[in-house]
Amino acid sequence: MIGSNPERSQPKGAATRRAIIFVPGFQRVEQLEGRDLLVDSVCHYSDGFITNAKSSKIDSDGYNSVDIDTESRETGTKRTLTIFEAYWSDLIPDRVQETPLTKFWRATKLLFYWFTGGLARNVFRWPPRFPYQTSIAMICIGIMLVLWYLSVAAMLAAAIASGDTVVADWFTQLAKWVGIPDNWASQLDVILNSAFVVFLIGLFGVGRLQAIADISDFVKNYLRDEPGAASGVGLRAKLRKRVLDLLDHVHSVDEPYDEVFVVAHSIGGIIALDALAEYGSRLEKISFHTWGSAMGALASQEPLVEAEVLKVYDNKTRLKSWTDIVFRGDFMASRIPVPAGRDPIFAPTIYPQMPEGGFMRQQKLHMDYFRCEEAILPLLQEVKVHDMEAAAVQSGEVSGDKPLTA
Repeated sequence: MIGSNPERSQPKGAATRRAIIFVPGFQRVEQLEGRDLLVDSVCHYSDGFITNAKSSKIDSDGYNSVDIDTESRETGTKRTLTIFEAYWSDLIPDRVQETPLTKFWRATKLLFYWFTGGLARNVFRWPPRFPYQTSIAMICIGIMLVLWYLSVAAMLAAAIASGDTVVADWFTQLAKWVGIPDNWASQLDVILNSAFVVFLIGLFGVGRLQAIADISDFVKNYLRDEPGAASGVGLRAKLRKRVLDLLDHVHSVDEPYDEVFVVAHSIGGIIALDALAEYGSRLEKISFHTWGSAMGALASQEPLVEAEVLKVYDNKTRLKSWTDIVFRGDFMASRIPVPAGRDPIFAPTIYPQMPEGGFMRQQKLHMDYFRCEEAILPLLQEVKVHDMEAAAVQSGEVSGDKPLTA
């Protein structure tokens, strides 16, 4: 029950073992870099605990982990955290070698997907489905993606003009049919060199435009389970299997863990959810922690996101707990959705007080979950199983017929 302290009943000197599986967000980083960041955060943002991180180790199945011995300064409770990483950054495609024509085609599909889907419709919906700052941020992102699209089109135009790219006759005929003038390349160049567009591109930076486009493209491919170039297996299926394999490993070790935590940052929350939705009776030992997940917003774009949450609700064995952390200023995040017509069964989303986001430091704010004690401390503390009756009382605030995001 909330408010009780079961740690006080632990025999002095006894230590429990808790496995933590970290599922990182979208970043091109080396393997274990995200896990080491989490280890560093646990050791520094652990008010009320003594922590001692050990050297990394590789077990018989080849999984690399780090042990952190912890002790509560108040109760003397000891616990060993073993932290693993479900790495997937190697599946982020490298777009550096793309030709202008390939970029143009990818940008066309990307804009069509996001601007004709449920997410775009909900941004302009009244009453608003998202907080006003989130809607404004999404509109700005939309403008940036259009600018990115135009810059790609300009690159393609330059390549065609220089003769580096050969355009098929059907493309030329199509351009005439839709009324694109022959001098479209020069006209596009005039648009892109206008003072307003130059100001916006300079304000946000070409690198940031490309980063936003890459994230948007990856999420689209994930939600649609698009196959990779080297395999017919879809991206979503590959990522889900990586998390499931690590979960299976943690549950099959010779010395079983007392508890299993799955900690997911950003888009890693969707990936982890897909795996947990398939995990059946083993969910009873698992506590799920999502930091800065965009789950609520993405549920508006693709119904499968809410369907995966519904699986967790309807499974005969439920998650032990689900802790959702969202900064109010982080427009890249939204609270977990409650399936339509259902009362919430997990604790309400926590909104920690952190530095204001500000549009120009959104990327930094999105990483500030690693220095937020309200996110880190639950990884060391006793699990607080949410009282479902208390959740039902709050259904007026977060009931299933309310917007999916806070």
